[in-house]
Amino acid sequence: MSIQTEIDRINTGVAAAYSVMEGMGATMPSNENVDNLAATAASIPTSKTYYAVCSTAAATAAKTVTVDDSFALVAGAQVTVKFTDANSVASPTLNVNGTGAKPIYRYGTTAVSTGTTTTGWIAGAVQLFTYDGTGWIRDYWNNTTYSNVSLGQGYATCSTAAATLAKTAALSSYALTANGIVAIKFTNDVPASATLNINSKGAKAIYHRGAAITDGIIKAGDTATFIYNTYYHLISIDRATVRYDTAQTLTDAQKAQARENIGAVDKGLFTVQQELTPDYTNLIPLSTDVSGNILNGVGYVTDKALNGSGGLEDNAGTIVTGFIPVKKGDIIRVRDTTRTEYSNSAGFALYTSRSEAGSSSIGKNIAGTSDAAYGTLTVSGNVLTWDTSTISYYFWNNFAYARFTLWSTNAVVTVNQELTESVKEQLILTPNVKVTEESLNFEVAPKPLAGKTVVCFGDSLFGMHRDSSSAPANVEATTGATVHNVGFGGTRMSVHSSTGYAAFSMWALAKAIAENDWTTQDAQAASGSDYFPDQLALLKSIDFSKVDIAVIHFGTNDFMAGSGTTIDNASNHDDYNTLCGALRYSIEKLLGAYPQLRLYVSLPVFRFWTADNGTVTYSDTYTNGKGQKLTDYVEALRTVATEYRIPVVDGYYGMGINTLNASAFLSDGVHHNAEGRKRFGEYIGANLNSQQNSGKSGTDSYSKAEIDAIMGSYINDIDALLGGS
Repeated sequence: MSIQTEIDRINTGVAAAYSVMEGMGATMPSNENVDNLAATAASIPTSKTYYAVCSTAAATAAKTVTVDDSFALVAGAQVTVKFTDANSVASPTLNVNGTGAKPIYRYGTTAVSTGTTTTGWIAGAVQLFTYDGTGWIRDYWNNTTYSNVSLGQGYATCSTAAATLAKTAALSSYALTANGIVAIKFTNDVPASATLNINSKGAKAIYHRGAAITDGIIKAGDTATFIYNTYYHLISIDRATVRYDTAQTLTDAQKAQARENIGAVDKGLFTVQQELTPDYTNLIPLSTDVSGNILNGVGYVTDKALNGSGGLEDNAGTIVTGFIPVKKGDIIRVRDTTRTEYSNSAGFALYTSRSEAGSSSIGKNIAGTSDAAYGTLTVSGNVLTWDTSTISYYFWNNFAYARFTLWSTNAVVTVNQELTESVKEQLILTPNVKVTEESLNFEVAPKPLAGKTVVCFGDSLFGMHRDSSSAPANVEATTGATVHNVGFGGTRMSVHSSTGYAAFSMWALAKAIAENDWTTQDAQAASGSDYFPDQLALLKSIDFSKVDIAVIHFGTNDFMAGSGTTIDNASNHDDYNTLCGALRYSIEKLLGAYPQLRLYVSLPVFRFWTADNGTVTYSDTYTNGKGQKLTDYVEALRTVATEYRIPVVDGYYGMGINTLNASAFLSDGVHHNAEGRKRFGEYIGANLNSQQNSGKSGTDSYSKAEIDAIMGSYINDIDALLGGS
């Protein structure tokens, strides 16, 4: 090889190296020779995510930020931006360090539109952007809703064989994060002491009630919701029937009483199945931490005990409950099923507020005391009864909470409720007993709305889930009606400024239904969420002349729209740019075209917001940009419903979701998990059932003769089945 050939080869290699480094964002020298190779390589920016604050006005499309000098605009570059203002313009751009204004996309090449939580951003939102060589792709999250695999949240399926302890599930980009809530659908049963490994983040034990899971808790087909904190703690199971309680053996006296209550039936047809049903509410699962949330997701912490000042200390084998509300005069009962004789030596304490040890509000631990100043303490077997009416200890004049050290996660604490159980006895048809076909040929009373058709209009609380776990599906299960879920996530009662969502807000759907004109919806369906075209096809297939009931549920997106949708316009009754005007417009359109419809207005439901620093604000106090609370929107919609004498479904105050238990029903602060959707759907269904009469109009009633005929037929059928008793 000649010297010149070797020189040419080196020059070619140097040129190639410089070409690669330029593509990696290196600072290129004026002389691309061997001497400058090392310095050029050192200038290649390291892979990191930059952070900046953008103060560009909401109405200015050209957003600009400044980060440190190591930034280079190359494919894969990432920058996290906190926006001082919302975005109120379509197709904004982002210019980082003067490298050029590049378009911002939501996904693919879909441009960001105006300031909503799903298409743009609101004031104070924090957004992650990745440069793909053409524009900045936005990773969706904001400061009002957290439903993100990077925060340990999401949904996945586990198909691991039933006999395999090490369960695995795939969830793209999932991060193992403390307090992350994740739902897993299990194809097969989950055995005792199973572990769960999501996205290869490590096998973590599955816990139920503070201990490793046992056989029979999670079954094939169940969707289980977990909160992660060292272990995956089971919160809820989505199943038709779930029973966690261990079967209890009945005494002979209890069995005899049960037979006396229901009457002896012994014709060889039946066997008796008995169980005990508590007459009380165990307050441990509802007990809270200092912030008012369910303690550790289950109401207790393990391997802890209360110390002398009411604070926590390490102690293997015992648990400490959260704060349980009490007041002077309450009678508190504690039962620990692992003890034959209850001992208060483990300790319990009273507090004037939810505060940890060291605060002036901490009460004294009164473990083992018999001093009457601390109330009247009585032990009977494994039950402690504490009458607080005689407490005279000066520091507890205004106590409001109690905590207990206990030995078992199955312990029970009640306030002003006896620890009694009722015997529930069921007659089960004995296997292999033959009965005639005629004896079995009798009707069972149908569900209240069997044969009716119901349409559920709504936002993502309906539309995000469209399977058997959805809220409308639970309405159907509760009522027996045929229920159509036509929810469209991200939409509002009033006018929406974003293409793809505007056509599917309630007022626009009511107009399309009444006028049978779907031109706008057909044009915009592809611009909304990916399931919008299917939802539109379902909606267009419904014959509204045959629909009996329509439920309208919107409001929370109106509340969060920009600075908040205007509630009403006193000078324009049907102004569908306002919340109330849009509802009036929708009611008048639907009833004008289909007067047989029975409308129900479902009010916005309880929710919460989690800020960047982890602070939680509930809807009772959170205010939007107009300084209004969600409850203002709730009452405004109630007022409009009253104007038209339309019944309301008051889920905000009626579902029983509040600051104490919201995390058990909401997956991200706004959207319900499987248990929340079940409760929401059953609550709506119960409201519909209570105001409808299956087979009769709302003003009809059954005559005495009709009742006698119906009940006589059933009694005769049952009499024949039992052999004439």
